[in-house]
Amino acid sequence: MRTGPFTLFEADGSIVPVFATANMVVHDSEVFVYSPRGGSAWATRSPTPTATRSDPTISVSTCCMSYTAPQQVSSLTVIIGPPTFGFRDGCLGDFWSWRYDDADGDGWQEIDIGPRLNASGDIAPAATFRWSPQKSRYVGPAGSPADRFLVYDATDGEEVRTIHARFARYWRTRQVERQGHRVRSCRSSTASSIDPIPD
Repeated sequence: MRTGPFTLFEADGSIVPVFATANMVVHDSEVFVYSPRGGSAWATRSPTPTATRSDPTISVSTCCMSYTAPQQVSSLTVIIGPPTFGFRDGCLGDFWSWRYDDADGDGWQEIDIGPRLNASGDIAPAATFRWSPQKSRYVGPAGSPADRFLVYDATDGEEVRTIHARFARYWRTRQVERQGHRVRSCRSSTASSIDPIPD
């Protein structure tokens, strides 16, 4: 997979703003053809801090997908896998990832999410989302903190922070239950360990 920034253009040459200004293909991100008609979409997985005063070092991993149309909206936003707690824990990497695959051969790519099995990016699918032409979005199970994933509406604004914080709060006392092959995201660090903040 190649990495770097990308730009979308309309037929008249004007630039199409990328949803949430996420126009970078980096680790666990990709632009791909999702439909039999050649429609393209992008997906990115990134750590998202809960950004609350009581939990400044906790982050959840969110996977967001959008098709590359002039009027872009999120076609799937889902928290994937347990959160990380503290700077050093975050450097060890997250636990889950995603992949696309036309498993049923209908020309529409399905999105699988699940715990990472190895450094090559193989996953054990825990949930599958399928494209709905009628709804113009991916549909599948809603999930919950106990399921280790949770679908939500990316346009909920301030409510998104509450959703992330609630997900992290569930996992605060269950850190030993987190599963998945972790890919280190920091090459080196001089920072001291930051322990989870007690409730």
